Amino acid sequence: MVGFADIVGFTDISRGLTEPRLTKFIDDFETRATSRVLRHHGRIIKTIGDEVMFTVDSPQHGADIALQLSELTSDLDDRPYLHIGLAYGHVVHHLGDVYGNVVNLAARLTGLARPGTVLIDAEMAEALRATGGYRLRELSPVTLRGFPYLRSWLLRREPSRQ
Repeated sequence: MVGFADIVGFTDISRGLTEPRLTKFIDDFETRATSRVLRHHGRIIKTIGDEVMFTVDSPQHGADIALQLSELTSDLDDRPYLHIGLAYGHVVHHLGDVYGNVVNLAARLTGLARPGTVLIDAEMAEALRATGGYRLRELSPVTLRGFPYLRSWLLRREPSRQ
């Protein structure tokens, strides 16, 4: 399973911050994201500017990581400041990085997600249905570069798991 968490509106945010404040903002983001990923047996693959890429073997752990990340708020204005995409399937591991269609799909889902939300692919939705404890809402299919009929699901916790 591959996930991306991206800071919403980072370009606009970064324009208004001094260099020390921007550095602190990024450091805080990376620290908070890393702690949540590691807490659920995930692995940070890399940070890409204002985005973190992670992997984890268990769909349930991946969902828990993503949902915890989606609950983080910006220390600048208390708004949700991440949008997150997850895709489940096989990846190629090479020199500490991961490659494949699943990586591309997770990145596209991240771009579609609204602030504070998690979007997942069909395989992830199927895996999570088997575990229970999550609410899934299928969204209308969209066409994106490389994905002509992309189906996605909005992931939320069941109220009893909050």
